[in-house]
Amino acid sequence: MSTLVYVNLVQPCCCDSAIESELVKPRAWELQGEVNAKSRPAESLLDARVDFDYAGRPPAPPPTEEETKSLEELIRQRIIDEAWDDPERKNPDDFDDPDDRKAKPMQDVSAEKSQLGLAQLYERDMINKAKQAAGSCIALFSDVQFDHFS
Repeated sequence: MSTLVYVNLVQPCCCDSAIESELVKPRAWELQGEVNAKSRPAESLLDARVDFDYAGRPPAPPPTEEETKSLEELIRQRIIDEAWDDPERKNPDDFDDPDDRKAKPMQDVSAEKSQLGLAQLYERDMINKAKQAAGSCIALFSDVQFDHFS
């Protein structure tokens, strides 16, 4: 025997109206998604904690005091050692004159359109490789006698 339960959908209970009013009331500007300056109170963004993704690389962390000291020590040591990294200037007269160079022969390139497509060229190469592999297998087993069928 089954029992039927009827639910009264016409009259909401007291707790439903409280939930409904909570869901229908306007939300704070932080929870509305994209908000422009006109739809939020003035200077309210200063108090809010805003997380956002960077479009590029994240910013570099600020240098620590230890990193700064080690860099300063490195600079001082290089000054004492007189280890300058000045680039050595090259004299343009030392370069080869382009007119003196021998012209490289150009390769002959056909301007005609190929009759075969790229897939057909790959297929031909694969068939040739398979034939070579099969030929080497046959050469390996050519001295083996098969007496099973005689």
